[in-house]
Amino acid sequence: RDNGIKIQQSIPYTPEQNSCAEAAHQRRGDIVQTMLIRAELGMEFIAEANIHARFLMSITIKRNKQMTGYEML
Repeated sequence: RDNGIKIQQSIPYTPEQNSCAEAAHQRRGDIVQTMLIRAELGMEFIAEANIHARFLMSITIKRNKQMTGYEML
């Protein structure tokens, strides 16, 4: 609380209560679908597309940070 951190508890196994995480999952799902459609690949490549989408999201510059997710680590 001293540093502006507010602890909020949520019910276990209810990801819809975390809108930031849900938005990230939705964005990654959209990237995966776009890659599969664009490359004309079937759903059997969804695991590889998901891994690649996570990688792309980690090396993409964030809007207000001017750094990639990897650089922020």
